[in-house]
Amino acid sequence: MTKTHLVDLLDQARVRAQQPGFVALERMTLRGETRSVLFAHPESTVDFPAIRVDAGARLTFGVGVRQTCWEKLRTPVIFRLDRIGPWRRRRTLFELALDPASRPEHRRWVDAEVPLHGPAGGPVRLSFVTRLPEGGDPSYAWAGWSDPVVEGARAAPPTRRFDDLPPSIILITADALRRDMLGCYGHPEIRTPNLDRLAAEGLRFDHARTTCPSTLAAYAALVTGRHPAQLGLNAEWGNVPADQLHLIQALRSSGYQVILAPGEADHLARSVDPPLPAEMVLPTLGRPDQDGAVTTRRLLQRLARADRRPIFVWIQYFDTHPPTRVPQPAAGRYARQVPSPAPDSSWRQRLRAVESALEIQRALHQLRRGVVDIPLAMRLAATADALEGRSRGPDLAEHLRALSRQTPSEAAFGIRPDELRAFAAGLREGKVPIGLVDWLEVVERHLRQTEAELLLPFDSAESMDDAIRMTWAAVSHVDQLVGELLDGLEALGLAERSTIVFTSPHGEAFGERGIAFHHHALLEACLRVPLLLRPAAGLAPANLARRVVRGPISLLDLPATLLEAHGLPVPPRMQSTSRWREILESGTIADHDLFAIGPYATQAAIVRGKWKLIYAAHDHWLSDDWTFRRGESRLLLVDEADEAQDRAKGEPAQAAALRAQLMEWLRLGPGR
Repeated sequence: MTKTHLVDLLDQARVRAQQPGFVALERMTLRGETRSVLFAHPESTVDFPAIRVDAGARLTFGVGVRQTCWEKLRTPVIFRLDRIGPWRRRRTLFELALDPASRPEHRRWVDAEVPLHGPAGGPVRLSFVTRLPEGGDPSYAWAGWSDPVVEGARAAPPTRRFDDLPPSIILITADALRRDMLGCYGHPEIRTPNLDRLAAEGLRFDHARTTCPSTLAAYAALVTGRHPAQLGLNAEWGNVPADQLHLIQALRSSGYQVILAPGEADHLARSVDPPLPAEMVLPTLGRPDQDGAVTTRRLLQRLARADRRPIFVWIQYFDTHPPTRVPQPAAGRYARQVPSPAPDSSWRQRLRAVESALEIQRALHQLRRGVVDIPLAMRLAATADALEGRSRGPDLAEHLRALSRQTPSEAAFGIRPDELRAFAAGLREGKVPIGLVDWLEVVERHLRQTEAELLLPFDSAESMDDAIRMTWAAVSHVDQLVGELLDGLEALGLAERSTIVFTSPHGEAFGERGIAFHHHALLEACLRVPLLLRPAAGLAPANLARRVVRGPISLLDLPATLLEAHGLPVPPRMQSTSRWREILESGTIADHDLFAIGPYATQAAIVRGKWKLIYAAHDHWLSDDWTFRRGESRLLLVDEADEAQDRAKGEPAQAAALRAQLMEWLRLGPGR
């Protein structure tokens, strides 16, 4: 039976709401069960486009009110489903008032099923109305319709096939995914059969590395072929000049159509200046991100309408980024069957769902000891620019706007841009400005309330191991979505005629050196990434399958490698070096220096063979076990599990040579 998920059509719906943002696609967790929902704050109406259905069609859905609002809700929320007929006449199919503040039985998902009677092949147009009783108080009436699905929708017409076109390129990325969390990289428990199959049918790179453990910066390297340090990108915000998108420009000039399908609102596509043409970017419906199932379905629908030209597709999954929020039944896939042998709640303080909350928590640790924090200075200055509309800026700007609307009596949220710049200037002068710590403590306290909804899935976790197992579930969830994507590409005739690449912008620390659920460190757990590549039919000999490519490769070199593999010229402005010939001839990439810039440019690293040297340009603290003073450098073994021993004293010549090379790289801009 064909299914249509109405949330996939949200950007085609007619929406009427009290304020912008009062209707959006979100994830909502009630009593441990996370679902994708049509968030609809009353009063709001969402009229979806007509759908043709077969006889016996039905609509399944659920309704609920945010768990964090149950005690605060001041009035019932009324959910009403209408069918819109000729001359816009409405017929109510469902109506229910939920009042979780006074009725305990409403503190859950309430599921429903509604028959959609009518002639086979006839159109059905549905309207979702969320309202309050007359005179009701809308405060905390944060309501959602969970994934409304029409079962029995009329099947779509046959999709066009791309069998006889030049090879396409499908780039799949999953955020914050460590290489050792895939079965094909040796994880003993996490099941990733679709990615394992991709590795078995193509290439698995044994030593792939990111250029920066910051998502935006790492993604910028992929599409520009330039090191993020050269672009001045080292944070989770910033602008990517459109004229630097060398990979996309090279493909478009060779006749490729380009489709980007991001799974989060803050994807690189939003940072390109000037903006990319609308036809190149499939809008993200989720706020701030969406279940990868939505992204996958919408991309396949878009590909079915694509021009008959070779395609470059980039689909991005955010689902693996902690804190993960995976729908059932996938969420409980790796849950312990017995209670944790050593329950421990201390890890909860380290699990943050809002980036600015994480960074403020880290900075306060330093500031309370009288140590200045340069990353905080950068964040405050960029927030000031964003508040004035000069740039997109970090998430702190949007949170301050939202907190100011929600709590207008709190003066801290009305801070002026010039006050933020004064704080930043004081930090850069080596001082902790008066009033800064007090202001940050107020903001952090309220951001914790903002995070409460996002962290609900972790209420059942008794230990950090339980929380990590939830990330395992997200990895298997994304693997399932990759399988659905590959099946869809097969139906379109794109699977065999496309080079398919899977990777991640960076890894994630899960306890290494006292750092958990964080990736802003030049640790191997954050720098090593999975990289799988299955060449399109005819681009490589058949015996290339199952090859493990040895030797180091930077994600910076992926753009040039893809272009050469497809017989396309590599733009001279790229810093990317193709490794395609080495892959074909020996399956081993010759040893060479690889460079990484740390978030906020506080650190930089060089890797040569078995050695890694980290240099701190500024004081750097992520944990008491991972602290650097300005000017300090450490020589580490790449394959040493905990990276605990600085070997510079025992290898002074090696340390001196690597430091000199790294300093030269930084001095040059950095170049290669």
